[in-house]
Amino acid sequence: MSFFDEWYRRNYGSKAPIFGIDRHRMMSDGDGVTTLVGFYGCPLSCQKCLNPQCKDEKFGEKSITPIDLYQIVKVDDLYFQATRGGVTFGGGEPLCYPAFIAAFHELCKDDGWNLRVETSLNVRQEAVKEVLPCINEFIVDIKDMNPDIYKAYTGMDNKLVKDNLRMLVEEGAADKIVLRVPSIEGYNTDEDIRKSKRELQEMGLQRFDIFSYETPSTLVDKKTIYGKNICRILKEIRKVAAEVNNIEFEPSECHFEGDCPGTCPKCDEELKMLSEQLELRKKNGTFREIPKLDIPLVGSKIHIDTPPTLVGDIIPNF
Repeated sequence: MSFFDEWYRRNYGSKAPIFGIDRHRMMSDGDGVTTLVGFYGCPLSCQKCLNPQCKDEKFGEKSITPIDLYQIVKVDDLYFQATRGGVTFGGGEPLCYPAFIAAFHELCKDDGWNLRVETSLNVRQEAVKEVLPCINEFIVDIKDMNPDIYKAYTGMDNKLVKDNLRMLVEEGAADKIVLRVPSIEGYNTDEDIRKSKRELQEMGLQRFDIFSYETPSTLVDKKTIYGKNICRILKEIRKVAAEVNNIEFEPSECHFEGDCPGTCPKCDEELKMLSEQLELRKKNGTFREIPKLDIPLVGSKIHIDTPPTLVGDIIPNF
């Protein structure tokens, strides 16, 4: 094996099982337009698992390399750049695959994307430390800080969770952490949630997302309801990018009827054409930076409602 082959295998050849890739998510996995990557496998056995497909063997058969993933998600580079968006690793437990995430970061670190992980933090500390330099934001599903409640719900102890949170605070990463403290019917109460929040604040953590779980049996697919709104936002981003760079561009009128997934082959063809024009301008030195667009601001300009925070809705598609 040549030196290059060995270097490639070590840095980019690691594979990870992926059960779903969900494009054009907004307001649910970090700021901006994001692509959520669902990793197969999880150390927990939650009673109300939000993504049970992450432990279903039929969805764990497809493994890809970091380069494979990069080639898939880079199609939305324009949307990531314009909205401070990027890629969110979810699952399942993405921190079961820290080498994969670190290698992916090496591929996209110059692209200006934000990388986030949705994690239980119930993983070995070495894995958290390995990805810490790569990750812009940790979205941590705390469940509950009470060890008895946590174990009753997940079947696991939460000592690793607390140890990893303390380590991240000690490393100066408190501002990188968003804490999801859910209301779990039949397991914790409002008082339990308040106690969890106080304990986390005493650790030096301040960013909280308090919500109720929406499981696959109760969840309404966001793209069924919000697809048209997602389409309008993406169209507005394409228009702004074209105007700033003096590219003649008129988005086609959408006549799609029924449940809209947020994009379609026609929209993706427009995105591809525009991305190619922008790349040419980068090469000849005439590219003009696209102003960062806030998703609610874009939404208000075109009079749409933005979707609520939804979790547990990765559709197996890989």
